[in-house]
Parts: sequence; C-alpha cells; structure tokens
Amino acid sequence: MRNIDLQRFREGLVSIGALKNCNAFGYAVARNGRLVEDILTDVAKATAPCAAMKEFDKARERLFKDMAEKDDQGRPMKHVAGRQSEYVILDRDALETAGTALKEEHQAAFDEQEEINKLWTEEVQDLELKMVAFENLPAEGLTVGQQHAIIEMISDPVDAPPEPNDSPN
Repeated sequence: MRNIDLQRFREGLVSIGALKNCNAFGYAVARNGRLVEDILTDVAKATAPCAAMKEFDKARERLFKDMAEKDDQGRPMKHVAGRQSEYVILDRDALETAGTALKEEHQAAFDEQEEINKLWTEEVQDLELKMVAFENLPAEGLTVGQQHAIIEMISDPVDAPPEPNDSPN
C-alpha cells in the first residue's frame, strides 16, 4: 500500500467509526486508525512545502497585491465570496504573463517540491495492520463501499471460492 492510499484507508476507518457492538472489529478499526494516522502525520510533515516553495508563494502573493486594483488608501482590493477571497485584478493578461515568468524564475522550487511529494507514492514500510476475518465483520451497518475502503484489513472468508485466475495444482 502506498502512502497516498492510506488517506483512502483512513477515510474508510473514519466512516465506520460509529458502528456499535463490534468488539474485535472495533478494536481493529481503532488500532489501525492510530497506526495510519501516525504514518500520515509523518508523511504530511515530511512533504510540507520546502523553503524555496514558501519563497515562491510569498513572491506570488506580492505579485497579486502589486497587480490588484487599489482602494482610496492604496491597499489592494479583494472580492469576498463566502470563505473565499481573491484580489480584484483588472489586467488578467498582464498577471498571467508575470505569473508565468515568476514560475519560470522559481522552477527549482517546483522541482524540489515535486521530489519531496514523491514520498506520497512510495510504499508504506513496516505497516502491520490488525486483520479481521471476513466472518467477524459486523452483520449489519457495513456497506460495500466501506468494506472496499478497508479491504486491506479484511482476511478472506474461510469458505471463499477460488479466484477465477487460481488453478488448482
């Protein structure tokens, strides 16, 4: 399982956290949730924006402020819609040209951040999930989608038919 897959797995664990009367299954969900959360926290810290990317973000913010329409006091104006706000830009073409030049100037930051972000696609090392036998899944309340999200921790049923590609020897 890759680090990025752990996000889907965690979402699956969270979605089934409210099930009741499922002792062994509930324990496995809680234990796996803690393991996954610790790994995701470490990966998130390790993939935080690098110093060069933070510098690019500051330069990009300055560019937007410089190109924004100004109010009577000379402050950049913003358009607010709900929780989102954006600078009021009159010359979008000039902004796009300047933004492209800024990105080219900071290409090393993008390259460095891309290399850092590759950690998300690496395989998780030493992850020992608490497995649950298919027979021990809660009889009610667990949807197929939830089962799919946590499939890595479900062991096959004892009486499961062989996979179509399996050939008996």
